Amino acid sequence: MLRSPARALLLLAALAGCRPAEIPEADVARRTRRVYEDQIAGLEKLVARAERGEPVFGPDQLAVGIDENAVRDLLEAALPLKVKVGAELTVEVHKVEVHFRWAEASVMLESRASSTRFPGAFVAVKLQGGLDDVTIDHGRLSARVGLVDAELQGDSLGTLGKDLVDRTLKRHLADIEVAIPPLEVPVRLEQGIAIAGLGKGPVSVPPGNLPLTMSVASLIAGDRRLWVMLDVTAGPWQRAAEPPPARPAAGAKR
Repeated sequence: MLRSPARALLLLAALAGCRPAEIPEADVARRTRRVYEDQIAGLEKLVARAERGEPVFGPDQLAVGIDENAVRDLLEAALPLKVKVGAELTVEVHKVEVHFRWAEASVMLESRASSTRFPGAFVAVKLQGGLDDVTIDHGRLSARVGLVDAELQGDSLGTLGKDLVDRTLKRHLADIEVAIPPLEVPVRLEQGIAIAGLGKGPVSVPPGNLPLTMSVASLIAGDRRLWVMLDVTAGPWQRAAEPPPARPAAGAKR
């Protein structure tokens, strides 16, 4: 016979195993909150700099501007995109809208949701989100679309059917995210400063390279552009390898 503490632990474990899964609305609320918190944090930094009379970006930062139409065209290049959602639904993304305004970088995917039970029938869906995981590496700016909500358009399904599709989509937002190809924007940025050096003499500088390391510091959306602020650090200095001594030409006298 189990003692009382052991029986209590087994009961708690059983209750934990039977705990219902998180409702889709809670996941959507958490995603939306994360987006708003990031936006508020970014705006607070801008306001603080403005109050101190400082420029929007720091002295060691670069600003790379990306037009919203360019991002839209790159994302639409992968369309149409079909994603299996749950056991019966399929979501087909056929259009992208991108807005970089009012300190917000938003991405909306116009889609259709259909069921294997009802071939030929569909309901319009608007997937809402933004850009996440923005990085820059070797002349390429990369990001992925992060979804925060799925909104059904129209009432053709009825209350019960609409609620079922709505919950299924919200529960599988992460699965739709994974299926969306990442955004990749080529950015021409020098990865270092090459110095040819000065010749021999009273003042000489050996040839070498000063590498530059860049990382994304913050994002600022406005006026139909997304400004990616980059932190830039230089060094350490890399001295160029000295060329081997030239060999005398064949037949030349030594």
